Amino acid sequence: MSRIALVRNPKSTRNLNSAPVSAPAAADDVLTIQATTLETLWQGLHGAREAGVSLVLVDGGDGTVREVLSRLPEIWGAPLPGVGILPRGNTNLIARAVGGLTGSDAVERVLQCLREGRRLGRRSHPMLRVDYPAGERPRLRGFMMGWGAYAAGTRIAHEEMTTRGPAQVALTIASVLRRATLGADGKAIRRGVAAAIGFDAAPGQERARLVGAATTIEGPLIQVPLIGGLNPFWGSGTGRIRWLDIAAPARRLLLAAPFLARGRPQRWMTASDYASGRAERIELALNTPFVVDGDLFPAGVSGPVTVSVEDRVEFVTL
Repeated sequence: MSRIALVRNPKSTRNLNSAPVSAPAAADDVLTIQATTLETLWQGLHGAREAGVSLVLVDGGDGTVREVLSRLPEIWGAPLPGVGILPRGNTNLIARAVGGLTGSDAVERVLQCLREGRRLGRRSHPMLRVDYPAGERPRLRGFMMGWGAYAAGTRIAHEEMTTRGPAQVALTIASVLRRATLGADGKAIRRGVAAAIGFDAAPGQERARLVGAATTIEGPLIQVPLIGGLNPFWGSGTGRIRWLDIAAPARRLLLAAPFLARGRPQRWMTASDYASGRAERIELALNTPFVVDGDLFPAGVSGPVTVSVEDRVEFVTL
């Protein structure tokens, strides 16, 4: 039977507040990696490769999945192991997109399938690949990227979660909205950030942007009360990256918000610098941090970061 690695992040939100997903005590074919730091994660993945692991299960949130996916190709080469996600974070957008392994007995059920020779479901899904200029920082692989107000909102959310604790999600959301619309945070967000964005072969021109985002996730990103599925993308084309670009200052933003949330812009919006479409490659020059799957990363120093598509990993489902 194939050997399995179970990567567990004990700091993921749902692991902090409930019993962890774990392998059965008698499962000798499961190698558990406690991903308490990036260093222990990388060491554990190297050890898993040497042990002949062909399936990596990730017990954590989007950030943990991103770190595993970002390092697997460099550690494993080809062929890569399959990846299964045990969603234990806040939003778990990646698991929603590719299919998660749910339930406290998920690892046992995977093992049972392998013992009985039954095939696990497999699904290849395109990922974002973010490369820094001149190899300034390690390559990132993920599913959701954002800048401008997206990055500012993420920073505020991290601050509020640290202050209030992950259990008080409703208060955190309310506080983020307050800080993003009032006071110094709100003024800075509304001014936007300077960014030059080039899509595919088109060169980018620097201008102020309120918010931007890129994703390989198709369909709604998350369900929002009173709105339904949050899906702020539109436009045609064959590119696998869906992108959103809103200029600053945004015109009639409050009026545009409900149409924007559903990806159904009015004609006046597309004539007022609310833009969205599809691409295979994005060149993004910023002087402020950006977000990949819930965490902030610094902008490129010597040039733009390049966002492209990579789909070398297969996700397993039950």
